[in-house]
Amino acid sequence: MRLGDYRTDLNENSITEQDKVAIISLREKLNRKYYDYSSTKPQDDFKISVPRRVAKFQSKLLVKKIEMLYKQLQRSKKLMFKDEQYTLKINYNNYLLTNGFDDKNKLIMQYSYKDFEEREKAVCKVLESFIQYFFNAINNNLNNEMKENIEKQTASLNIKRKSLKGYRDYYINIINIISDNYFDNTDEKQHVINCYTALADEISKNKRIKFHEDYISLDITKQVNIDEILKVIDLTVDEGVNSDFKELFTVFDDFFNYSIENLSDGEAAYLGFYASLYEQISLLTPKKDKYIILLDEPEVRMHPELTRNFINELILFLGDLSEGKKKFQIITSTHSPFILSDILTNNIIYLEKNKDGNCRTVKRGLNTFGTNIHTLLKDGFFMDSTMGEFATNKIRGIISSINICSIQDVTEKNKNEWLYIINSIGEPLIQNRIMKMFNDKFQLDYTDLYNENLKLKGKLKKYEVPRQINETIEVLKRQIEQLQTHVCKLEENYNDKN
Repeated sequence: MRLGDYRTDLNENSITEQDKVAIISLREKLNRKYYDYSSTKPQDDFKISVPRRVAKFQSKLLVKKIEMLYKQLQRSKKLMFKDEQYTLKINYNNYLLTNGFDDKNKLIMQYSYKDFEEREKAVCKVLESFIQYFFNAINNNLNNEMKENIEKQTASLNIKRKSLKGYRDYYINIINIISDNYFDNTDEKQHVINCYTALADEISKNKRIKFHEDYISLDITKQVNIDEILKVIDLTVDEGVNSDFKELFTVFDDFFNYSIENLSDGEAAYLGFYASLYEQISLLTPKKDKYIILLDEPEVRMHPELTRNFINELILFLGDLSEGKKKFQIITSTHSPFILSDILTNNIIYLEKNKDGNCRTVKRGLNTFGTNIHTLLKDGFFMDSTMGEFATNKIRGIISSINICSIQDVTEKNKNEWLYIINSIGEPLIQNRIMKMFNDKFQLDYTDLYNENLKLKGKLKKYEVPRQINETIEVLKRQIEQLQTHVCKLEENYNDKN
């Protein structure tokens, strides 16, 4: 069978070894020419070995992102996720409640909660907003008789007592009326009522939920009870993920959407990647035994420290996910030396574009596993230098100027400019080499050279000068000792020969 062919005639008795394989391609951007958007449905699991599954880096699934974020917060040493608190914002659609296109889109309710305390009022606002959203979503599929029945039955409802519990029951009864008139399937009707009831109970009782104008929020910290947050997510944004009806519909659909505040782009990419991978393997293709995972530069937007840990964490993540029951082959393109240093040489293919713009393989005699990243950048990624081009040109310019200049033609300004650049170089080996060239050219003794540097830096306070002088004296003494050692060795060798 070729990639791109569909298998729609499979059943459990005719599943082959190839049918147990899923090819999952995670990309930042998806090209419709190569990726079929119809292959993202759970019911495609039996045929998903062909074509490739579509998987975006940022899945809608939220629960896994929050779990990964919470896991990162527990770490003692980290360069990312360093904030003590993150905020999960769950937005809800209250447009129809507060505005509405016209009265035909809205369901008229008999009671008002305006006299409630702020929190109780906010809970009612969320619940009533969904009723208006739900009614508007099915409005076009309702005939006149259905609409009249819903309006009459809703108008006849009474609230036993004006409390939060009274209003909660009132809203559940309205959802029940709408569902009775709209759904023919009893199970579907009950599914809607169950989801709405669970939501009403949770936002009424959970004191960790904060209410705002058009969203609710939860704080995520190292000490928080993560299960309480995950439950809210399961009932709102991820509603339907574990439902028997997820293949037919989700109750809240796009009523809720979310954002995680304080995340950098790199942190968001990291969480999105693992959430998407979990979604593909555990939720959409759970019956597969073998996976080919295609990654296109997964390190993009990630902090270097996360990239350095990427392969290790990916292996641990997949191991926990499968519990040893699934096998994975990972194929990735990358420009990261950190990822390259975790891969054995015989598992790497180097690609380079030729003059016609086509890719060709290139042989590199380089042992990558555990290799220094500077070596990998230069030899593994075809780089001329591991230093920025601007700095490289400046340093080369100084070397050239020192070599070709005539001492008589060099002004004090030239020397100060060169010394400024030399003192700014962060690599000690390069800095010392060029400083020696400068010293040899202008025949400065060490004291003069020190004074030139001291004068140029101009940042030392008066009380620091003696300390700097003493440190310089100690350095020079050590250099004298080293030179004396070399002299003694040369004299010994000379005497031995004689």
